[in-house]
Amino acid sequence: MKSTPKPPPKIAIHCQFSRMADPESLAPHPQNPKRHPPEQLRVFEKVIREQGIRRSIVVSKRSGYVVSGHGLLETLKRLGLKLVPVDDQDFPSEEAELAHMVADNKLPELGETAEAEVRKILRQLEGAGIDSEIAGIVKEIETAALREVKPAVPPAMSWILVGIPTVKFGEIAKEIEAIAARPDSIVETTVANK
Repeated sequence: MKSTPKPPPKIAIHCQFSRMADPESLAPHPQNPKRHPPEQLRVFEKVIREQGIRRSIVVSKRSGYVVSGHGLLETLKRLGLKLVPVDDQDFPSEEAELAHMVADNKLPELGETAEAEVRKILRQLEGAGIDSEIAGIVKEIETAALREVKPAVPPAMSWILVGIPTVKFGEIAKEIEAIAARPDSIVETTVANK
């Protein structure tokens, strides 16, 4: 008995798009620096199955290349979708495409995450019986990234001056004398001549 191929899942689309396209017809930008490891794509696939598609793949009208959404494209291919949402956009030059592509990859890295808030949200998700991977949190990463870090208390004051020429040393001598005058300071001086 021959098994029939499994049909692609029905995935809700919650974003605007210019057109629906065969994912195999879309050309990833050859200069895209971002790589999408299998574990990321596995979690992305899980998120899309649960949440649907919430952004389209951006394709440049100028070059025809995908400019943003490379990981989304790979994930939708893995899901076996025959048509995916595409937003065709104008870019005035190759450099504008490249700048947008890199910004799309790098800007999220500049943000900061309030880990205490993430832990609070994860507790809320777990309380509702929702898998934390739907929020993009992988258990192995969760425990490492979200553990509370307590910095070591630094000593009251430490100064090490290495290799400062005597001419420069003369310029900061008053500062060192003020520090050395403090009752809790220890000053060691070593002079080496070559």
